[in-house]
Amino acid sequence: MLAAVATAVLGAVCGIGGGILLKPLLDAFSGMDAGTVSFLSGCTVLSMAAVSLLHGVVRGKNISDKNEPKLNLRVCALLSAGAVIGGLLGRQLFHLLARDISGSAAGAVQSAAILLMCAAVLVYLFAKKRIRPRGIRHPLPITGAGLALGTLSAFLGIGGGPLNHVVLSFFFGMDTKTGAANSLLIVFFAQAASLAGTAFTGSWPVFDWRALLLMCAGGALGGLVGSALAKRAAQRQVEWTLRAALMLMIGVSAYNLMRFLAAP
Repeated sequence: MLAAVATAVLGAVCGIGGGILLKPLLDAFSGMDAGTVSFLSGCTVLSMAAVSLLHGVVRGKNISDKNEPKLNLRVCALLSAGAVIGGLLGRQLFHLLARDISGSAAGAVQSAAILLMCAAVLVYLFAKKRIRPRGIRHPLPITGAGLALGTLSAFLGIGGGPLNHVVLSFFFGMDTKTGAANSLLIVFFAQAASLAGTAFTGSWPVFDWRALLLMCAGGALGGLVGSALAKRAAQRQVEWTLRAALMLMIGVSAYNLMRFLAAP
């Protein structure tokens, strides 16, 4: 539960869903197979995102508060619509992968993808000032971005991850805090769609209900704390927190990749 709280706090502050932190840690230390880890991580991320978003709605948006992200409802709606479809697609892709290869191989694929994604995003963040955002506003690419990010979110069981930041920043010109708020929307709808698909087909992995409840409770608590911290945090603080989290996850994912590859 402590791991769920800590990762959810960081996830809510940075808008990366928490799963990008939680899943590699579960892979490394829980002893569970990749399917169970993805499911538990996805449920925890969903609870974190739901609580974070609900906290934002209840708190209300004070447009005169410079610390509040300014959300474009049209962009949010299009991203969310794409994320719902992507969540269903990503879940199906993972089940197809897990069916055709061993659990260790599936874990290795996920770990390699997370490692490459974190490394690429870290490079982008350090070079961000020299990169000019595109500022796309057409509905088709916005929906397509939600679809792609939602698919990755559900496939890896990480919520959405730091790749959301790159896409939202580069293609749509969002600053870090606005991108974090939009990222949480993508995380929520993608994971909700993925879980709904699992419930509809009855394709539940083997898991401990007590672990699920504790992790979801930890995700919800972390979402509340992280939302409060995100409101008070400056742009620079959010950016450096994200960079530190990425460097941590690169190390953990590299360890997981080597462990999965060495497994019989």
